[in-house]
Amino acid sequence: MNNRIYKFRAWDNMYQKIIMFPSLAELFENYEGEYKRYNLMQFTGLLDKNGNEIYEGDILAPMPNDYKDTYKGNWKVVYDGGAYFGKDADGHHITWLPYWTEQQFKIIGNIYENPELLEGK
Repeated sequence: MNNRIYKFRAWDNMYQKIIMFPSLAELFENYEGEYKRYNLMQFTGLLDKNGNEIYEGDILAPMPNDYKDTYKGNWKVVYDGGAYFGKDADGHHITWLPYWTEQQFKIIGNIYENPELLEGK
């Protein structure tokens, strides 16, 4: 039995805002024919240090820890090859997200509303 919670949100390209959807079916029912208008983001099943749900497209800041010199800068959350990863501003895989505990990173924005958080870090 799979106990994973499937949740979605979408970036609305027309209105330039994030919309929450309890299911992918609701998105398709309410916005039939306008799929290109939205960039879908799925809940990773992970929470940040403040208990916030982490979605694809979120930007995470790693918290100071034993690896702070290894992992510099902020990460964007991506789904790649069947897993969620943190990638740096150059698109390099930094880490497999489920490897980290909730206390080791926090959400500071997302790639649509705050792309500057990935620049120059």
